[in-house]
Amino acid sequence: MAEAVADGELLSHWVAAMKRTSRKATNRGTALAAYAKLPHLYDELVDARGRIRDQWDGFLQVLDGLSPAEFARRRAQAATIIEENGVTYNVYGDPQGLTRPWSMDLAPQILAPADWQAIEKGMQQRAALLSLILSDLYGVQTLLREKRVPPEFVYANPAFLRPCHGLIEPANGLLHLYSADMTRGPNGVWAIIADRTQAPSGAGYALENRIVMSRVFPSIIHDCRVRRLASFFDRMRNSLRALAPKRRDNPHIVLLTPGPFNETYFEHSYLARYLGFTLVEGEDLTVRDNCVFLKTLEGLERVDVILRRLDDHYCDPLELHSESTIGLVGLIQAVHSGNVAVANALGSGLLEAPALRALLPDLCGHLLAEDLVLPSVQTWWCALPAHLEHVRAHFDELVVEPAFPSPRWEAVQVAALARAERDTLLARLEAKPYAYVAREPLAASTVPVWTGTGWEPRYTVFRAHTASVGGGEFLVMPGGLTRYSESQGVLALSMQRGGGSKDTWVLSEGPPDTTSLLPAPGQPIEIRRTVTNLPSRAADNLYWLGRYLERAEGTVRRIRCVLGRLTGEGDVAGRIELSGVARLLNDATPPGAGESGPRDRASMEAQVRASIIDAESAGSVQATFSALHRVAWAVRDRLSADAWRTLNRLAEDLSDNVCDGQLPPFGELLLLLNQFMSGLAAFSGLTLENMTRGQGYRFLDMGRRIERSIHTLALLRDGLVRSGEMEAALLQALLEICDSTLTYRSRYGANLQTPAVLDLLLTDDSNPRSIMFQIEALKEHVSHMPREKAYPFMSAEQQGILLVESGLRTLDIYDICVPGDDGVRDRLDTLLVNLGECFPDISDALARHYFSHTGTPQQIATKPRSVSP
Repeated sequence: MAEAVADGELLSHWVAAMKRTSRKATNRGTALAAYAKLPHLYDELVDARGRIRDQWDGFLQVLDGLSPAEFARRRAQAATIIEENGVTYNVYGDPQGLTRPWSMDLAPQILAPADWQAIEKGMQQRAALLSLILSDLYGVQTLLREKRVPPEFVYANPAFLRPCHGLIEPANGLLHLYSADMTRGPNGVWAIIADRTQAPSGAGYALENRIVMSRVFPSIIHDCRVRRLASFFDRMRNSLRALAPKRRDNPHIVLLTPGPFNETYFEHSYLARYLGFTLVEGEDLTVRDNCVFLKTLEGLERVDVILRRLDDHYCDPLELHSESTIGLVGLIQAVHSGNVAVANALGSGLLEAPALRALLPDLCGHLLAEDLVLPSVQTWWCALPAHLEHVRAHFDELVVEPAFPSPRWEAVQVAALARAERDTLLARLEAKPYAYVAREPLAASTVPVWTGTGWEPRYTVFRAHTASVGGGEFLVMPGGLTRYSESQGVLALSMQRGGGSKDTWVLSEGPPDTTSLLPAPGQPIEIRRTVTNLPSRAADNLYWLGRYLERAEGTVRRIRCVLGRLTGEGDVAGRIELSGVARLLNDATPPGAGESGPRDRASMEAQVRASIIDAESAGSVQATFSALHRVAWAVRDRLSADAWRTLNRLAEDLSDNVCDGQLPPFGELLLLLNQFMSGLAAFSGLTLENMTRGQGYRFLDMGRRIERSIHTLALLRDGLVRSGEMEAALLQALLEICDSTLTYRSRYGANLQTPAVLDLLLTDDSNPRSIMFQIEALKEHVSHMPREKAYPFMSAEQQGILLVESGLRTLDIYDICVPGDDGVRDRLDTLLVNLGECFPDISDALARHYFSHTGTPQQIATKPRSVSP
């Protein structure tokens, strides 16, 4: 708290000093003296004479009314809002991984109306120009024939997608969304340093930054007349609706994301909710008869427009990058057929090539008869003879980068190279001049950033966003995403490298627009209890969440049972009993394949360790929990905050106690397993109890029921198929693992007999751990699943459930418990094998019916197995 107050006191001095400066005072004050403008660079806060720029006056006047403690509280409030809203940005390689919070500074970037008018006009012009270029290069290619665009720009450019040539062009053109990164030079003139045309990101983060600021400073936005963002998203949504080739009255629009491991997945999810679009991954979609469909539990739903967040090459593995697992097979053919629209159009990444910056001035004059309002950073493409000569003459003063985007190497400042490196680079450039561009070094402007101990300048880049609104017109978002560098010594402005963000304010000369896509406070809403149709992928992930959760719990129960006996003291008989119980750890081998004779303690301890930390074994605790955490992330938006925190704590505990493949002593390990089991139970309870009883809940619970059945059947086969002197110990262990000891003792006391245990774990429909109980639950869930009404027969999953139920209800427990002369219960073994094959069949039938949608009900249905022993 003391540190927060100290931060606030520094801020108070800073605000007071800035106010004095804003009144044209020549003395900046001692506090503001700490803010040192970097020499020879444009600073967004102060001018060359050290005076505060006029657009900051209103913001500083409002801030002056806050006490240091109040400002510190609002800084903490902003961090809380970001955490509660789940605003994340995945920095690859960061220890926080997918849960790294979004970084936002509370001082905005403020643009005066005159500044914004230049940006707005320049962005509209540039978007229109790029749209014309894209349409021509994927269409009639007049620019190529007239040699206004060198052929190398198309035919040597890996971003030119030949399968996309001749795509049907919507009325609004091929370029629907466009973003540009820009900064000011030392003279204060904006220059564009990168064009974003494939799947431009940042608009959702800009909106989230604005929402955070409006909650932390609810009056400042209004008092300073900051232009709102909602009208931009409203018109963008209408523009996307207009792209639909058919059904324009009510088109189905989806937002295609690479998935939860993508760096900007939060933005994808956030925009989908805000705009009312369905968030999908490639496996959610399918192409049938050259049309795109969304796979849902109730069947296939036609998709009209795809707002993509995938790079071009990954969108269709059939015709583009064959190793892509996140795209949609047949998408290009569906687009060629005119049955679906994609925004931005496939192949639009062509325009992101740095080589195009060198061509734009001439192309703008030719196509629009205008000069560029927003120039690019000065660029020379070495494929042009005059440009190559300039690069040779000024090589040591320039920055060299690939002419076409490449993940293999970045821009190189020639002056920073050793002599040998410089000569090597020049030789490569001379050998393939078309592959390189050179540009002047970037002199980025700076913004004030609160560092925790004071305000310091940081390099900044502003990303502006536009959307096509028809008729060749583009609307520019009145704001955008401002990013700043991590430190003064780092010019890299990528969020991947630790930078931060700011809200961007565009000041209005009059009252700002009040459009909002969020419900107005107090506005009545229509009450409803219907559950929206669940996408098949979400149901699939929830199903496997249930399976992995039950698998982790079952594995821990097995290990805990054996470990409890390993840590105790016993005689030879006790060791023989332990050896028998250790057979129950044989989940990594075929059921029933465990050894039947005594085993040495060292081998059993090694098996326990492998069952916990062997990441290569699909049945180990570590491998199972990794799979559980991965699938839980995919359905994070369907889990409560408490459930997610519990799961993260489990992950931290597991990581802390499994260090470099080492485990604590077995005595401590047993305690840790008990705690881990409690955490799994807490997560399970929070997950199941906080979900509405809709389709998602049913698939989650069906996954648990099927996995519990498979686990119990494998246990019974490992433990009871072979009778012998260790049977009593195995019966006791089975009851312990299946959490049925209390029930058994309440009925039979300490008299352990195989028929009674089998009845309790197989056919007793009142025991939540029995196979019959799982079958009854599955039967109930499946009866509520959507199905083809015109198909009068049972589905494959219903047939499988009925088969198991009838087999168990007609079972003679005493008969199957009789061993043969060799001590093996052959009839029990046959029964358990048959039952063990039925549950994977039920699982496969559910997957074919509701997840992959492969085949008709007649094709999905299979001939039932026999479970008779």
